[in-house]
Amino acid sequence: RASGIKDGFRYMRSDKPSLAMVGMIASMTIFIFPAVSVMMPLYSRDVLHFGPDKFGYLMAAAGIGSVFGAIGLITIPHARRLGWMMAGALAVAVAVFALSRVHEFAYAAGSLVVISLGLSMIFGLSNTIVQERAPSVLRGRGSAAMGLSFSGLMTGAVSGGSGIAAAVRRAAGGAGAGDTARAGRPRAAGSA
Repeated sequence: RASGIKDGFRYMRSDKPSLAMVGMIASMTIFIFPAVSVMMPLYSRDVLHFGPDKFGYLMAAAGIGSVFGAIGLITIPHARRLGWMMAGALAVAVAVFALSRVHEFAYAAGSLVVISLGLSMIFGLSNTIVQERAPSVLRGRGSAAMGLSFSGLMTGAVSGGSGIAAAVRRAAGGAGAGDTARAGRPRAAGSA
């Protein structure tokens, strides 16, 4: 087929709830992933003053949150997905902000559990909504367009001259404001 992924982009533009899901994933990828994945080794060392052993435990805590978030997806009824996504986006933003303020291992690990649980739930629900809404002939192309939003623009320059902790706080604010607004859009459109 000559048009390929262009059909996926056309479909995403025409389906507002799917477009909102793409925006939500892109927002999380731009604001949250640099803070909790890319910068986490530096944050752990320079802000939290943890060594490699505690950093490993922090990453294990993030893994635990991801597993529980993925398993929890199967318990969320169709009618409550958007509420869970909004709650997840808010929880992620609050947990990222909390992470920027704490200096004790238990609080940092707890924040990462909440962040990873919320991200896992948001990514899973967003992809599910897009897949369920797409016509079968466009499902693969829609999935490809969704995948590109996950690739997003991760910027290492968010820390600038203000430091890593300030960059993590900005990430929390950007994701919290953007994603709670995007999660509410499909409900206004009356679907998802």
